[in-house]
Formats: sequence, C-alpha cells, structure tokens
Amino acid sequence: QEPIQTYKFWMDRTAPIIIDELVGDNFFVNGQAYSSGRTKLKLTAVDNKSGLKAIYYSVNGEPYKKYERPFYITNTKGAANVAYYALDNVDNKSSSSIKSTSSTVTIMDLTGPTVNNVFVGPQFTMHDTVYISNKTGIKLIGSDSGAGMSYINYSVNNEEQVRYSDVFSIDKQGYKTITYFGYDNVNNSSRKKIDFVVDNEGPEIAIQPSITVYSHQEIDSALIPLYPAHVILWLAAFDKVTGANTIEYSINNGVFKPYTGQIRGFVPDKVYYVKIRATDVLNNEQFSDFNFKTT
Repeated sequence: QEPIQTYKFWMDRTAPIIIDELVGDNFFVNGQAYSSGRTKLKLTAVDNKSGLKAIYYSVNGEPYKKYERPFYITNTKGAANVAYYALDNVDNKSSSSIKSTSSTVTIMDLTGPTVNNVFVGPQFTMHDTVYISNKTGIKLIGSDSGAGMSYINYSVNNEEQVRYSDVFSIDKQGYKTITYFGYDNVNNSSRKKIDFVVDNEGPEIAIQPSITVYSHQEIDSALIPLYPAHVILWLAAFDKVTGANTIEYSINNGVFKPYTGQIRGFVPDKVYYVKIRATDVLNNEQFSDFNFKTT
C-alpha cells in the first residue's frame, strides 16, 4: 500500500461584496441622490476567499465595461441607472444574472439655478437706464428645480464677492454694475449682471423775487433783506440726473403747500421765513430757506 496522500483545498461559494460611492458634487434630499457633470462613481469590491478578479458596470443599459477607475456617470441630464457586478477568482458573481445586478440611481443635474433680481423701493427707468437711490433695496432671487438652491454671491463693480443674505442697498452715488452668481447643491452655477445709476441727491432749488432787494436789517443776529409787501416769489427746481418732481413751500413754520406758480399776498412790516422743499423722481429731497422782511 502506498502512503496516504492528502489534497487540501478551500471551497469558495461566496461572491464578492461590492460598494458604490459618489465622488465629487453630490447631494441627497428626500432619499434622492443628485449629482453634477463633475461627479464620478467609485466602485469598491472585496473578497476574503479567492480574491477579487474584476468589476463590470453598465450605464443606462449600455454594454458592460470593465471597471478600472472612478468614472463620470453620464453627460446627459436626468436619471442615470448604473448596474454593476463583481467576480472573484473562481468566478463567483455578486449576483446571479446581469438583470439582477446591484444598481445605484442618481439624477444628473447639469444646469445652474435660475437667478433674478428685484428693486424694492424708489426706481425710475429712462431709455434703457435704471435709476435708484440709497433708499432702494436690491433683492436677489434664486431657484433650482434639480438638486435645489444653495446660495448666491454678488460683486459690486467687480469688487470682492459677498454672500447674499438679505435685501441690501448701495449708498455711493454713480453708475454701478452688480454681477451675481447662483449656486445649487451640487455646485452648478449661473451668472447674471445688472447695471443701474444710484442717485442720492435732491434737486437744486432756485428762488427769484420779483423785486431787487434794496436794503437789509439785522433781526435776531441775522442780516435779512427788506422787500416791499407786494413782492412776488418764484420758485424752480432742477435735477441733472432724473429730473425734479415736486416743489412745496412753508411760510413761518406752517404746513407745506404745493407750489403752483407764484407766492404773493404778503403784509407790510412782517418777517417771513419761507422754507422750500423739492423732490426728484426718486423722492430725493432738497431744502432751502428764504427769509426776508416786508416794509
């Protein structure tokens, strides 16, 4: 009898374990995964018996390919189905057939948000130019039908970008450009620009008496002109940006009245304190005083 011979081996009937991972821009909301065109899918498989032989994958029903490295899921918008399976070195498969292979589903979001702006408060459009004041609020709006809106950044006259949080205004006078950028939850972005002029100055006021002043008198430590009681006052307002809108006046701290063409009806030997208020189309105000005494 020859010596007993022994052949030892391991029976491996267990398929590899395979795990998928989104690498890059991805966002989960309400159980749904969203990815951008920059997102890759990473497949990892382990087998603690005979060892891993290969991983194969298919995107949206295309022929299976051998997995080498993380790959872009798709370059088209919408749902992407990735089916995959793994083989070990004795050809155990991670699923019994291709039809029942493991799969991951992600919606591809390849477009940036829709962004817009609204002016809140005084505004005026002349030709193709929008005029606002420092009392005008600038509201930035964004929405995204895919992965969802994340945030908006904006820059005034190409200065450093600022994160938008709420309605803001511009104090400094002059021509301005605001460029703003909307980002969704997978970092797709969109850009928009608005141009406008900030006008914070009220109109210039002109006061014209009908008679040339002929003398002055000191009253309450101030030298004021003297006019005959039949003097007439004419008022005018000029605004070099948007144009004057209203002129009102008040006499001796009375209520303001609309100016309708002339101010007259003064009585002799009385001191008059006339205050004038003018506004432009953006409701910027300017005040002026005209004090005098009648003889």
